[in-house]
Amino acid sequence: MDLSLLTLLEKTRRIGTWTVDVRAAICTWSRATYAIHEEDPSKVIRLEDGINYYVPEHRPIIEKCVQDSIEQRMHWDVELQIRTAAGRLRWVRAIGESVFDGATLIRLQGAFEDIDARKRLEVERESLLRRILEGERLASLGHWWWSAATDSVEWTRGTYRIHEVPEDQAPPGLEDYLRKIHPEDRVRVQLTRQRAIDSESSYSVEFRLVCDGREKCVRSEGFPQHDGEGRLTGYTGVAIERTDQVEAQLQIEELNLRLVLALEASRIGVWDWNIETNELIWDPHMYQLYGVTEGECSGAYEAWAQGLHPDDELMVVEKVERAVAERSKVDGTFRVIWPDGSVRTLQVKADVVLNSKGEPFRMIGANWDITDFTRIQQELERSNEELAQFAYRTSHDLKSPLTGIRRLAAYMEQDLAEGAFEDLAHNVSAIGKRVGAMESMVSGILDTARADLTSAQPEPIDMEAIMVEIAESHQVLSEDNDVEVSWSIDCPEKPTLTRMRVYQILANLISNGIKYSAQARDERFVRLNIASLDGRVVLTVEDNGTGMKSEHADMPYEMFARLHSGVSGSGLGLYIVKKHVEALSGRIHLESSEAGTRFEINLPLHQPSPSIVSP
Repeated sequence: MDLSLLTLLEKTRRIGTWTVDVRAAICTWSRATYAIHEEDPSKVIRLEDGINYYVPEHRPIIEKCVQDSIEQRMHWDVELQIRTAAGRLRWVRAIGESVFDGATLIRLQGAFEDIDARKRLEVERESLLRRILEGERLASLGHWWWSAATDSVEWTRGTYRIHEVPEDQAPPGLEDYLRKIHPEDRVRVQLTRQRAIDSESSYSVEFRLVCDGREKCVRSEGFPQHDGEGRLTGYTGVAIERTDQVEAQLQIEELNLRLVLALEASRIGVWDWNIETNELIWDPHMYQLYGVTEGECSGAYEAWAQGLHPDDELMVVEKVERAVAERSKVDGTFRVIWPDGSVRTLQVKADVVLNSKGEPFRMIGANWDITDFTRIQQELERSNEELAQFAYRTSHDLKSPLTGIRRLAAYMEQDLAEGAFEDLAHNVSAIGKRVGAMESMVSGILDTARADLTSAQPEPIDMEAIMVEIAESHQVLSEDNDVEVSWSIDCPEKPTLTRMRVYQILANLISNGIKYSAQARDERFVRLNIASLDGRVVLTVEDNGTGMKSEHADMPYEMFARLHSGVSGSGLGLYIVKKHVEALSGRIHLESSEAGTRFEINLPLHQPSPSIVSP
């Protein structure tokens, strides 16, 4: 070979030559060989020095190559790594042979090629391929290539694994592949693929793959490839197994559906507050709890700020700030004001969520309406208080006449012994009065029990008939007190109410009007008017009796309230009236003066039937 051509080859391909004088064990290197080894060209290189440039793990390989060449006249061509004189690692292609003169070894000769750039690319490619294959395994995906020219397909290991096809087999053709797809998905997949090829566009399609009778969910995505002139050469793509994700998504959707149903049934609202950005997110139930719709306000935070009861604002803010500072839970109640002015009581429970640094960054909570529960609880507490008061006053009021009866009985024994029959008759009369007082007390107790415990259903009431019945039952009382009882009715439609409650209301008010009549007046009356208006029925009971003093204005509805001396009674009449009015969802208004007393009872014309709620 021409020397200039050899020099050009050394420069362009970074190929250097070498020879070894076996007898002297001295190497002769070309300039390119010195450059590859980054060695000083003036340095004399011995055979041992040349071997030592190779990295320790490759040194035995080159030593064996030299030995085999000497002993068996074999040439070598290997790719090994050296460490240059500058300390850098470099891949080289080492080519060598032994030269004999007959049976005598004359020299070793060969060439070095710097292949470091190519080798590093190969190593990087192999590493990348290993990472790709490992990524395919971990992500349950595989890659594929389709050639438009040959209509052939290539698969990576991951694609073979997804389709459960042995790697030593060729990928199936289109017809065989379509047969592996679930029949209900087959046409859709074929049409999606063909439309993409016709338009030379990318596509993504999800379908069920049937492998040994089992269904897998797979998504296939394809991307067109073109040559330098823009002609379609094929498609490259990825197959992703999504069986676990789809099943998990179905489970999540089922759980979400159950959660939604549970929240709807329980009317619980859920919220999420980002502590760092102060962003508040509400679900639809939260807006309902505040009596607004999502479109009526600019956001959840505004609805919360506007709806929170002013008297509870400081308490709520302190609870939230304390929970964030102490990384604790929020558990409490507060009030909100609806746009219509009604006040509702809400229960809140919330947890603080910490970030990776252990710092609070979110708070997630739930609210639900406990207005009815709070009202019932308050009513129960009031009932318990009333029960305690009732027990105390009842025992006292029953004990008093019993004590008197016992004392009168002792007097009667003495009268009999002494023959004082006139005194005896007086004491018998006194006992009768005390027994009458006890009967009145017991009747009042029974009426009070009926006010709380009645389970009678609403029914259409003939108000004329009920008034005749009350007038007849109070005829003796009204005649004894010379009180005229009259009524007028302007109610075209019969009220649908609990008859016993309406009877008790009217009977007690009329009885009071008669008992507390002003004896000094020439004419004494109790007048009743019943009228219906705008879906309500108004009962007005008016008398010209003694009236009530102003200091008693807050007392008439209290249990055992006796506001007049000299008139017998249990003190339960107006208490019972108020109980019945409240049970009928009505209102009661009282006006009283020296000229008399006026009660106005406002009731719904139609009382809804009590409903039974199943658990």
